[in-house]
Amino acid sequence: LSIPELGIKNAVVEANSKDLNPQTSLGHYNGSALPGERGNTFIYGHSVLPWFFNPKNYLTIFSTLDKLNVGDEFSINMNNKLLNYRVESKEILPPDKVNPLFEFKPKYLNESTVTLMTCYPAGTRAKRLLVNAVLIT
Repeated sequence: LSIPELGIKNAVVEANSKDLNPQTSLGHYNGSALPGERGNTFIYGHSVLPWFFNPKNYLTIFSTLDKLNVGDEFSINMNNKLLNYRVESKEILPPDKVNPLFEFKPKYLNESTVTLMTCYPAGTRAKRLLVNAVLIT
């Protein structure tokens, strides 16, 4: 996962992990689509107070995720294929309202989408920030 706007380059996302180590990778929610597939890919990561943000430290990597705006782009390299996504929406939800298997686009549209999630405000566990994006190339 690379998010130029946030200085994140080639972050590792562990797919379908049963024993995710949050110190070495971001997580892909087991059962959500894989990048490039029809449906929604759900990727989650840690955040801390933004001034401790380090794009190479997986315990702080999503601390500035709220800086992504509609129209910003990021990419995922999946099996040596570069997939480019554009942010379409952002939302803040209580933790008990987050459904990692939720499709924010109807399946009949056959689109590949990604949701990036972290705690919000960064450094707290009060709510969850979800950034939703759609495959563009």
